[in-house]
Amino acid sequence: MADAVQIARVAAVVLLLAAAALAATPRGRMPLALRGLWRVMRRDGAVAGGAQSGEPVGVARRILAFALVIAAVGVALA
Repeated sequence: MADAVQIARVAAVVLLLAAAALAATPRGRMPLALRGLWRVMRRDGAVAGGAQSGEPVGVARRILAFALVIAAVGVALA
């Protein structure tokens, strides 16, 4: 039972951090954590390379990303 709770907490933290990364990334760009993987796949010919452009992220999305990170910290420390 305790193991299942720990696994659920880890999964919740990962999901919250992934949502924060998506919220903080401009539309049309890859999240920073995935850009290296994208470069390797593009170099190997697994995916077609595309220009990554986008406008800056708005304040509301930045605040949402920060709140999601704080929630992830709360879940991790609970």
